[in-house]
Amino acid sequence: MANYEYIKKRLDRLGQERGTWEVNWQEILDYVMPRKADVVTLRTRGEKRTEVLFDSTAITANNLLAASLQGTLTSPSLPWFSIKLRDEELNENRDVQLWLEDTARRMYDTFNETNFNTEVHEMYLDLCSIGTAALFVEEGSKGFDTDGIHFNCLHIAEYYIQESIDGKVDTLYRKYKLTARQAVQEFGFDNVGEKIQTASKERPDHKFNFIHAVEPTADYERSTGKSATKLKFHSCHVCEEDKMVVRTGGYNEFPYLVPRWSKATGEIFGRSPSFNALPDIKTLNKAVEIGLKAWAKAIDPPLLVQDDGVIGRVRMTPAGITVIRNDGAVKPLQIGTNWQITDLKENQLRTAIRQA
Repeated sequence: MANYEYIKKRLDRLGQERGTWEVNWQEILDYVMPRKADVVTLRTRGEKRTEVLFDSTAITANNLLAASLQGTLTSPSLPWFSIKLRDEELNENRDVQLWLEDTARRMYDTFNETNFNTEVHEMYLDLCSIGTAALFVEEGSKGFDTDGIHFNCLHIAEYYIQESIDGKVDTLYRKYKLTARQAVQEFGFDNVGEKIQTASKERPDHKFNFIHAVEPTADYERSTGKSATKLKFHSCHVCEEDKMVVRTGGYNEFPYLVPRWSKATGEIFGRSPSFNALPDIKTLNKAVEIGLKAWAKAIDPPLLVQDDGVIGRVRMTPAGITVIRNDGAVKPLQIGTNWQITDLKENQLRTAIRQA
């Protein structure tokens, strides 16, 4: 089977398995992280995304939990890991201790020189909202000595995953877009197809669709019959418009970190606190919406106007004069809203969301 056909067919199968999750993710992101709510409903860049929101409790709670996780687990200002050897006797050796401390320090320096802290925070936001996150770790485009390590947190709509028999994610297919100019910069002019080559000259900002497939080399060879790498994981970039492979390679280790908050038996994707809090989040949003309508009626109430009791029309502007035939021809309609009960229920829901 040709490389492109194999990758395209497997991506389609992974997409079918993921389909039932997408509606849940879209609903959660609409209320918890609207800036990334592009799973089922696709929006243009810069478009307003809070049109259905009347309360930001869930958004704030998600940001707070993500920040707490980052500050506790991967703090940018405090050491959050140390290195030891399996041999405890060697760990007691002073020279070994100095070497391990120096190695850990170098690793911290490398992390802080990269975009790790920015991208890992985005990963925690995904983890707390939709329960699954993916962080891509790779050397910079010009090599480690020049560019160091580059991190990239993927959007949930981009990637599809599969587990090994041990329950570890060892396969990830990612769909992404590049302009013709970016594709030539990334893969080289001679390695891209005719459509991209032509567009790079005439329409350099025109976007093309690509797939990055990373899976165990043994799986790839079993399906295609051969592989260009002897490394443990096979990597392949293909262009959908030109239907061709633009880059192949491999990794010694799986380059994607894919944490899941909690995972039910038989499921691949994770579930998060937002799954549990979603009923309260939706109820609170609706309660605030109704409360705002009642608030508007209390501040600017509807009027009861006696039939033929007003000469002309009722003027609601400041200092407006309304001529009436008798006293009481115009009076406000009292809707009788119980604000204490409204505030009590909203506070209960906010507390439940924050606890979740």
